[in-house]
Amino acid sequence: HNKFTTKMAIKVAVLGATGYVGSATIGGLSAKGDFEVVAVARNASSEKCEGLKQLPGVTVVEGSMDKCENLLGGVEVAIIVTPGTENRAELALAGVKGAKAAGVKHVIVVSVSTAGADTIFGRQFKELEEGVKAEEISYTFMRLPLFTDNNFGNAGTIKEQSAFYSSAEGDKQLVSVTIGDIAEAMVAVASDGDKHKDKAYHITCKPYTSNQLAAAFSKSLGRQIKYVQVPEEGLMQALTSMGFPEWQATGVAEIYRDVNAGTYVYASDLPELIGREGTTPEAWVEASKGAFQSKVQKLIKL
Repeated sequence: HNKFTTKMAIKVAVLGATGYVGSATIGGLSAKGDFEVVAVARNASSEKCEGLKQLPGVTVVEGSMDKCENLLGGVEVAIIVTPGTENRAELALAGVKGAKAAGVKHVIVVSVSTAGADTIFGRQFKELEEGVKAEEISYTFMRLPLFTDNNFGNAGTIKEQSAFYSSAEGDKQLVSVTIGDIAEAMVAVASDGDKHKDKAYHITCKPYTSNQLAAAFSKSLGRQIKYVQVPEEGLMQALTSMGFPEWQATGVAEIYRDVNAGTYVYASDLPELIGREGTTPEAWVEASKGAFQSKVQKLIKL
């Protein structure tokens, strides 16, 4: 007789499985080994899904947030990774309703730090959070700020101009979070839904400034990297030229307005959830520096 009682695996569904947050969360759940994971994706034969299918304990199924009820049989916890579309509140809420109809006990819903504020993202996520509460299902909101990993988008100018840009003032504090920390927090909440019932958590690192981020790049890359503030119109142009729709570019600009007003700082719940502070920008830059090294630096290393 085995003296170790094996814990029953918790069946968890992840809706929005192929984005950064979804795939990192699925990786974390799989690595923990206590979960049976159902990854719901719009195209189950995509390259990203092929990668997810290789993970232990993960099954990929084809479906969408607004048509998920019949895919969630036996699922105890559903993680709703809110999409980046303008109607995201409506879509994520459809996922929550589908989960409730399927008998799911607890939903973990991706929200934003500014939920409830009078901004584009704030209004979208106020609608979502209020809609979830109205469903009377046990929930946890994971309120996320800017992603530290968005800095990969600055690799081009850091390599070529030794500079990066936004509309934030260089000495104003802000918070962000790494995708890895989000995934770790998701796993912690999914492990014990009862403990996290009807809670909203801010998932952030400690506050820092854009000038401090520039100093971190300078230190890790061994050359001076400058942070340059640009007018909001310049930021908007850069974002729309990168393919951001107007509403989303405005939403990002509004975040930097909050930074400049001194209000984009939140007390983090990460220590309570994962037992440590969020990954610092310095640690993230050091771990990711290969992506920012100029061709010359890479040649010297060869």
